[in-house]
Amino acid sequence: MKNLQKFNETIFIYLYSFFWIVLLPFIIFYFLKRSIKETEYRKNLRERFGFYKTSLDKSIWIHTASLGEFRAAAPFIKKLLKKNEKIIVTTLTPAGRLEIKKIFKEDILKNNLVVVYLPFEISLCIKSFFLKFRPKLGIILEIELWPKIISSSQLYNVPIILAQAQYPKKSFERDKKYFRSRASIIKKFDLILTKSKKHSNRFEYFGGKNIKVMGEFRFDQLIPKKHLEAAKNLKKIIKFKNPNKKIICFGSTGPNEDLLLIKVIKDIILYQKNNNLIIPFFVYVPRHKKDFIYIEKLIKENNLKFINRNKSLDENLKFTDKKSSISCFDGLFGNSLGEINFYYELSDFIFIGNSFNNLGSHNIIEPLALKKNVVVGPSIWGIEYPGVEAIESNVLKKVNNEKELKDYWLGYLNNTNQNYLNSKKIDKFYNQHSGATERCIKYLRRYGFL
Repeated sequence: MKNLQKFNETIFIYLYSFFWIVLLPFIIFYFLKRSIKETEYRKNLRERFGFYKTSLDKSIWIHTASLGEFRAAAPFIKKLLKKNEKIIVTTLTPAGRLEIKKIFKEDILKNNLVVVYLPFEISLCIKSFFLKFRPKLGIILEIELWPKIISSSQLYNVPIILAQAQYPKKSFERDKKYFRSRASIIKKFDLILTKSKKHSNRFEYFGGKNIKVMGEFRFDQLIPKKHLEAAKNLKKIIKFKNPNKKIICFGSTGPNEDLLLIKVIKDIILYQKNNNLIIPFFVYVPRHKKDFIYIEKLIKENNLKFINRNKSLDENLKFTDKKSSISCFDGLFGNSLGEINFYYELSDFIFIGNSFNNLGSHNIIEPLALKKNVVVGPSIWGIEYPGVEAIESNVLKKVNNEKELKDYWLGYLNNTNQNYLNSKKIDKFYNQHSGATERCIKYLRRYGFL
């Protein structure tokens, strides 16, 4: 039975490698197509083939796939740098890369940290990566199961760890049924540090070893003070004529949600106007840069008048449009990256996107950190932890459709919803779930990796 399982795993890796080679022209075409709207995708493309201009021997390699994962891991990376460790950070997206270079600018200049793109899942690309950097340890975050590079780490004597690991129920059920060979890659991790016990159980099912619960880095994430101060100043301007005016944010909206959410905005405005009630100010923040132009056009087509962040706010997030009064606008269009805490702090109520399109929702921890009233749609499989716990603790509201979202917010706007946010509940929730950075370091030491 074991021999058959090993044979199946070997066949899976060969087939996986074969498909990568066959599909490589299409993958390159994808990056070039993305680069039409986002030119950063064209830059440093050679790194994805394993051609790197820099090197950093005996470093700790940390893979943070996207901007959100990097932000969450930043306190952890800072702790390692303070311990005089050399760090190489790999990412998949330009947004993540740019933010890393911004936050760790001094460490990059001192050659204590290097940021590059993760190589393609092709043997020669991966070989080049390992020989160039020779990491002493690899830490992959979340659910990034890259079979080829994980398998190859053993060839180059690099222990590999999965940290703040999650195994969403949707993915777990699919792998149990169809992709057991893919899931078998889990056994190759030397240590798995999960977000919750539920996730640990799923990794154990597929043979994971040395599994411990560490929690979620995002609970330890620092919030830039300049974002809080800028939000406080802009909020004063928005509420100058009417202190009771509320601000509603649609944060990290994803594909196929925008028409629905714009309709919610229009319905709320219409209801308030028809009943001679205070009309709220809206903040709309898409998750992806590629969607900025489309959504701005959609806002205009629906006869909504929004301030454009890049045109009306300066680099310090100060309102500079002297020709217009904010009271003339329906809201603010957040067409920027890396400023989500500014948008959240500015707002009274927050909806988290990617939850009306079956994509599992984006991060709820950042708005909860600011003690905001947070709502998600029906799809939360991507934030099972801490989403389920937050709902149970009554610090997160889940709605099933856009009508429920509209009615829920109208209840707050017009004081008919008595289940108002209790900041003490959020403080308690936070105290229960913080400390993931220290737990991660503790387990790395216990197992001899630090």
